[in-house]
Amino acid sequence: MVSDTCKQTIDTIFDSYNECSEYKCIQQLKKRNFYQDPITFKLCGEPNSTITDSSSQIESDNVYGVLMPIKFMLRKYFESDGMMDMVLKSLKFSTNGVFRSLIDGSIWQTRTSNMSCKTVIPINIFFDDFNTGDTASHHAKTTSICAIYLNIPCLPDYLLGRLSNILTVGFIKSQDRKKYSNEHVLYKLIEQLIDLEKEGLEISHNGTNIKVFVTLGFVLGDNLGVNGILDFVECFRANFFCRVCKRNRTQTETDSREYLHTLRTYHSYEEDVQINLISQTGLKGPSVFNRIPSFHVTFNFVFDIMHDLFEGVCLYDLQHMMHYFIYTKHYFNVKEFNDRKNGFDYGDQNADNIIHDIQEHRIKSRKLKFSANETKTLITLLPLIIGILVPEKDAVWLLLCTLIKIVHICLLREIPFELVNELRTLINVHHVEYVNLFQDNLKPKHHNLLHYPTAILKGGALRRHWSMRFEAKHK
Repeated sequence: MVSDTCKQTIDTIFDSYNECSEYKCIQQLKKRNFYQDPITFKLCGEPNSTITDSSSQIESDNVYGVLMPIKFMLRKYFESDGMMDMVLKSLKFSTNGVFRSLIDGSIWQTRTSNMSCKTVIPINIFFDDFNTGDTASHHAKTTSICAIYLNIPCLPDYLLGRLSNILTVGFIKSQDRKKYSNEHVLYKLIEQLIDLEKEGLEISHNGTNIKVFVTLGFVLGDNLGVNGILDFVECFRANFFCRVCKRNRTQTETDSREYLHTLRTYHSYEEDVQINLISQTGLKGPSVFNRIPSFHVTFNFVFDIMHDLFEGVCLYDLQHMMHYFIYTKHYFNVKEFNDRKNGFDYGDQNADNIIHDIQEHRIKSRKLKFSANETKTLITLLPLIIGILVPEKDAVWLLLCTLIKIVHICLLREIPFELVNELRTLINVHHVEYVNLFQDNLKPKHHNLLHYPTAILKGGALRRHWSMRFEAKHK
């Protein structure tokens, strides 16, 4: 977000030169305090073999990382038009039993209980890999970049997913992140986060200077990415793949409810660090994020509903349900479904997310493949497309209705307390019926879903965390 004053200054700078070089532009921005150089830091020295005068020598090529000046960026962001007033207003706890952002969750209230005399603003950090070259190339992995972003998770709904409110923190070469430990790759980021929480930053607000403290709320990303960043095991076939509880993989294949006594805690985490066996703990080692004074990885009770639901549970259900409706019960055939799908009025909002015609062999093999947006649209509108063809008391139809209720609750931006308990019941019913009706084991994404009610109580509405990852990513 750029203020009017900042925009006018930038326009003035560019108007000052007929041929404005990058160097001159940066110098002018620095002079007006609108620019600060990124932070370059050394990761390590990489051994490199060279031949000089017919002799082989080992030299060291230094590997560097680059990080944005987070403190400077946040100060300018907070000082932009009306932003600080908006942030301060959003820091108020809910008084009507509704969960909106992490401000209303028990984790944030516990972490800030001894900071009542301070203005503490949460930020979420988000990691996401992307390819800079041809994704089909054999060398695609060598061009992959891990981008790091941040946002203010308590902002009003209409601002949360806007790209202008998502700040770029830095970039890491994906191979470097995998080659070197998180300790080496992220230490400079952690230093800045510690400084923001301990020292805070001075903000010019309504003509006066105020001091605010900024602390890490959640670390976000896809399930595999978050596990890796927080130093949990990065294989969902592992015995203890879940980063929030200690149920083993065999147990999770039939679990229809959450076992609160198995949730990871600070003390159980420290015990697992001492055990130092991945097969028994699911931990690769202590996380560098635990250095942040008020943060601990066991507080990172947040999930990725884009992958868990729309590229996971919903897709698993649809594969079984479509096979059941078409080949077991013969309520309709593939052509009839495609015709009804294509003739349905989706409206402008969903027009770009209509699934392609489903091929018969994909339904027979139960291997449907849709994008997350396509799955979201289909699962929401499926009752209107085929509802007239399926008996309302059919067991699989009732399971579909249960799934849709789960999706609708998870997508709410504000969740009343009573709906949290209803969600817990719906998930239990869904998992029991899924196993019984389809004779199929539950997957890791089914297990993640069991933790959603607790995640809402601890961290606020799931949709608000998802907005940064999914809505902004697809704009």
